[in-house]
Amino acid sequence: MKTRLALVMAAAVVLLLACVAPALARAERGGVDAVPYAWLLQLRGVEKQSMTSMAFRNWTKKKYVQRTVVDDNKTPDDPSDDLSYTGVALWRLVGRIDDKDPGTFNVRRATTGAGYNVVVEAVDGFSAVFTSVEVATLKNKLVVANRVNGVPLNLGAASIKNAGEPDQYAAWKPNWPLKLVSSDGSIFGNRKPAGVVRISIVPATGTTASAPPFEQAAGDTSTTAAKAASDDPPAGGWTLTLQGKLKRVIKISKFPARVAWDGRKAGDINPSLRYVYKGQSLYKLLALVDDKRPRSFNLAKAKKGYRIQFICRDGYKPKIRSRLILKNGKPRKTWIVAKLKAGKRLEGKEAPFRFVGGPPITQPFNNKLSAYGVIKIRLIF
Repeated sequence: MKTRLALVMAAAVVLLLACVAPALARAERGGVDAVPYAWLLQLRGVEKQSMTSMAFRNWTKKKYVQRTVVDDNKTPDDPSDDLSYTGVALWRLVGRIDDKDPGTFNVRRATTGAGYNVVVEAVDGFSAVFTSVEVATLKNKLVVANRVNGVPLNLGAASIKNAGEPDQYAAWKPNWPLKLVSSDGSIFGNRKPAGVVRISIVPATGTTASAPPFEQAAGDTSTTAAKAASDDPPAGGWTLTLQGKLKRVIKISKFPARVAWDGRKAGDINPSLRYVYKGQSLYKLLALVDDKRPRSFNLAKAKKGYRIQFICRDGYKPKIRSRLILKNGKPRKTWIVAKLKAGKRLEGKEAPFRFVGGPPITQPFNNKLSAYGVIKIRLIF
């Protein structure tokens, strides 16, 4: 709760600075270094620091600090649309807070024993987690950028999703003030968050680079990391708990897997989804607990609106609105809670259940519709 509150306050500070930024920008004008908004980057670890936009920009001007990563924009054969991001390597920022010496990166601490995790958080609460070994190994291949093609990052794009449909909603994909980029092919999709405002060090919990890259916990990430659970099933086997007007616990052996969602069109955004998943339609599971009649889905109540919360083993607790599971007044059949992937039960971090469905596009949870390690679904009326 404290971390979530602090992040909200950080975002408020960023927005406050944006309000006074025109005066700051006028004072700084002088060619390509002029910026439209001021901002703060929070660094939280053994030491606590906050870097202003001016301090960050001046630091990246130093030749030994400045690093550039080129993004081919998914068209390697066409250099005309390449994006050149410039900033500072993540390890240098971590080095400011990994021990009492802010001038150096503690390689020994990062690579000895369990190490620690580095959480990179965005202004919208979205985040990516890296192990300290990843940070130390990738070194200059992980860059926190403040410029693209020589100019400051823009604010990002706002849009209306499902325009003209009953479940339309507004969405914003932040880009400013900073973006994590990488020249390493193993870092892709949502492990490169934009709108970065905080970098934190938290205790290691066994997170690895091979973990599915999408569900990066939003909100209280330090607590989330501390709660990461074993991948081994509990005594008696995995279950899914449904909590609403009624409560139902379903053993994985009794969980149906008759409805399929084909994620092979997920592309390069999230390869972990590029399989055929099978499970049960979400609305049919909700029907078991959405009112006192477990034999039918309460369409009227779903249209009126409530929240559906997915509770995962690692502490991630995303929510969606009940109206989102409706299209043209009918429940979406292929938004499913899956227990099978390519014909086999989910394993590792994905187990025991994974919520998938809809177009796997590059947006936060509400659009991409994927949460793994699901153990409970709660209806909030």
